[in-house]
Amino acid sequence: MSEQTPITDVVFDFCGVLLDWQTRACLEGVLPQVFVDRICADDDPCGFFHYEDRMDAGEDFADIYPDVVREHGKEVAQVFRYYIEHYGDALPRMLPGMERLLGDLNAAGYRVWGLTNWSHETFHIAFEKYPQLERLLRGTVVSGVE
Repeated sequence: MSEQTPITDVVFDFCGVLLDWQTRACLEGVLPQVFVDRICADDDPCGFFHYEDRMDAGEDFADIYPDVVREHGKEVAQVFRYYIEHYGDALPRMLPGMERLLGDLNAAGYRVWGLTNWSHETFHIAFEKYPQLERLLRGTVVSGVE
């Protein structure tokens, strides 16, 4: 029988694990519902998530924006700009129970970390909106930074 290594660290993803990330939450009530549905469709006809993925990979919004205009027109580009400028609205809440779980893990002596594929330009919003995350996590690796 082999000796088991004790668990000392726990890593959490952000969107969909620690935070409720909802593009719709940012856009609904601002745009006509038919446009929100088109932007948020699973097949991503407006390229929204493709451009956001590029930001998550480290590209700057200023470098991506001309591509959005060229590939999808000014209307979609303006909505994408609005979305990035109001990104906090896409993070309506911490998922239920996560703050307590992080606190309990810390109290039990585990080191708790964050890991996310997020843009360096918008990631700070998570800590501004939910400052308890900075207190509860020892650090976070962010794809858009790395």
